[in-house]
Amino acid sequence: MYRNMSQAMREFAVAFERRDRDTAEVAQQSLQSATNPEQTLTDSLNNYCQL
Repeated sequence: MYRNMSQAMREFAVAFERRDRDTAEVAQQSLQSATNPEQTLTDSLNNYCQL
């Protein structure tokens, strides 16, 4: 898998340009996994600010 979000984004862009669907799907899944912690953090901050 990919180490970070930027690496997954670059791999997705290259796969998209090459029309390599399998690689693009793997990169997309990795990108979603990499951004899950950000959503949790954002939700927590929003909840804190509403208090």
